[in-house]
Amino acid sequence: MKLTFKNTGNVTWSRSELYRIGTSNPVDNTSFGTVRVDLGVASVAPGQSATFNFQVKAPATAGSYLFDWGMLWEYHLRFGQTSPSKKSL
Repeated sequence: MKLTFKNTGNVTWSRSELYRIGTSNPVDNTSFGTVRVDLGVASVAPGQSATFNFQVKAPATAGSYLFDWGMLWEYHLRFGQTSPSKKSL
């Protein structure tokens, strides 16, 4: 899986400060095996983009699943637009 998010704000995202992506709808959706993905670089300045590469697994039961991801600052807040997507398996 590959998702890219652009930092359109005025704060640098930092891996050491726990900026990452997480499942958004529903929050902490375990259907695909992982719920968080860390930044692959040390920081992402305003105006730059971060690409997240990660693996997911198909759910055991066939059907339609929500698969939304969004930026978050762990233990603080979720922010920005999500990557809305519905997967049918």
